[in-house]
Amino acid sequence: MITLSILFILIGFLLCYSTSKRAKPAVDFRYIKRVFKQKKNANITGLLSILFGLTCSIIILGPGAGVFSFLVILMGIASLVILLTPLNYFSLRSVSILFLVSFIIEFLIQAYAGK
Repeated sequence: MITLSILFILIGFLLCYSTSKRAKPAVDFRYIKRVFKQKKNANITGLLSILFGLTCSIIILGPGAGVFSFLVILMGIASLVILLTPLNYFSLRSVSILFLVSFIIEFLIQAYAGK
């Protein structure tokens, strides 16, 4: 479930980052053209996605640890997005593979831990 929280935070921050005036559209994402046309809807969707990631963190880890982990995850994702998006390192394929592998590892760890 932490992987799901990270995914929603990443999507939300990418949407909010893509609507800024200084951001240049990423080459590999096809939906970015729509984001630049509908900035208000993209900001609302991005903020809702970030809030959903916060809610997932709070449900999984509790209020104190959930908020703290959310802030740490948000800082990490924000720095990676700001550094790597202009270099076009984010592609839909690479992000999908990364989160699929991460989700499988998380699922296997939970299955063997007996949770």
